[in-house]
Amino acid sequence: MSHILTHHWAWKSALAGLCLLTLPAGATGDDTPLSADRQAVLDRQLGSLVRTGEEMCINRRRISEVHVISDNRILFRVSRSLIYDQQLAEGCPGMARSPYLPVPTRTSGSQLCAGDTIEVPDSRGASCTLSSFSVWQRPAT
Repeated sequence: MSHILTHHWAWKSALAGLCLLTLPAGATGDDTPLSADRQAVLDRQLGSLVRTGEEMCINRRRISEVHVISDNRILFRVSRSLIYDQQLAEGCPGMARSPYLPVPTRTSGSQLCAGDTIEVPDSRGASCTLSSFSVWQRPAT
């Protein structure tokens, strides 16, 4: 049985990108439908939140968890009520199949910003450029 493990995000140092991430067999890119496991993670993470806008940069020190959904999509959880959704315009080949979290290689200091680059370890140097981040928050009551 495949499992998607949640990892506490630690892009605070480059070594944190080498944390193991167990993913389901047959992980796909954005061109094909998500597996049931990945769709369940996406639904669980975004289920009670609503999209409230876009941000060009996020503070990477505030990120507590990361979920690689596909080769084109990463969720950055800051809190129970705030997630940033990164949908890579060009995708990042091999990211969904990699046992490692992507590592930032060119960033804007303590922030991750549109235009910054991430790399998937063990993917023969595949690097990907971040786009803007969709903001998902708990609705105001």
